[in-house]
Amino acid sequence: EAFFVGQPCAAANLMHVNPLIRDNSIHTSGIPVVPAFASAPSKEECIARLGLNGKIGPIVLLTASGALYNDRPSIFTLFEQALSVQTPLEIIVITGRQADLRKELAMIAVPSRHSVRLEGFTRVMHEYMGAADIIVTKPGGLTTAESLATGLAMIVVSPYPGQEMRNTDQLLEEGIALKCNDLYLLRYKLELLATDPVRLARMQQNALCLGRSKAVCEVSDFLAAGKYGYIDYAQEKKERLSGQRATKRTWFSRSVVQPLAMAASYVASNVTPKFALRSPWRRTAMNHHRTREPGFGRAPLHAYGRHRILCSGPTLGALPSRPAYVPFR
Repeated sequence: EAFFVGQPCAAANLMHVNPLIRDNSIHTSGIPVVPAFASAPSKEECIARLGLNGKIGPIVLLTASGALYNDRPSIFTLFEQALSVQTPLEIIVITGRQADLRKELAMIAVPSRHSVRLEGFTRVMHEYMGAADIIVTKPGGLTTAESLATGLAMIVVSPYPGQEMRNTDQLLEEGIALKCNDLYLLRYKLELLATDPVRLARMQQNALCLGRSKAVCEVSDFLAAGKYGYIDYAQEKKERLSGQRATKRTWFSRSVVQPLAMAASYVASNVTPKFALRSPWRRTAMNHHRTREPGFGRAPLHAYGRHRILCSGPTLGALPSRPAYVPFR
């Protein structure tokens, strides 16, 4: 019924892959992120809350990943390259739950022109992103969406083939990111942005234009409105060809469970000869079939194997007071 995509190009790709998907069923909402990104404090307030300086130079956010570079975690190379930049930087390294990485990074000497904070797992990532100017990261879907929502210029490193490469292409086209084809180029890329505030501001503005911090609200509002329903495209095509419209509601108890339960009872009475002779319910059913009581012939009949099942009478679990099964003639 509805498809929520991150960007307009994803909507075009979706309709190309599946022509049955209608244009009005696709919503370009962006990738849902934590609601805190939609109500994040201002940059100055984030800096104050986190106890950062904010006046040394651009604030650079490095995020650790499990990728290896030269037989060691790539975060070491990224950190060393950031420290080698001549322009003063305020560097924040997020290592998550990898406490061992944080201890090893703390042993690296930091030049006096830079300020460094090594942060582990945090629940205020939206504030760190709100305070930063540049993020150095892999272009995963969620990290990219959060970076766009907070207006961060991006330096993309080590994208995986597939969706991360496509994310990188989109970021480069929109003028939001620079790409490091080799981690040893990070120093050069950071120097470019740190010494060109006009370019940095333009990249940040482009990120804000493409970002959607309220995607989760848009999706939840759509669900809460209830203006949707399951569409079986194969069934819909079949109905169009036959010119008939099937009912949207299936009365499972009346149309399936009750007839099957009654059919099983009737078949059992036919299988066992003694039971068939002694069954007053079967004799009553046959008598009603012969006499054609008023109303019996007008009840809806459904074919199940060799029998017709009368869909009327009691609720599931009660025996019928009227005949329920009529053999085919």
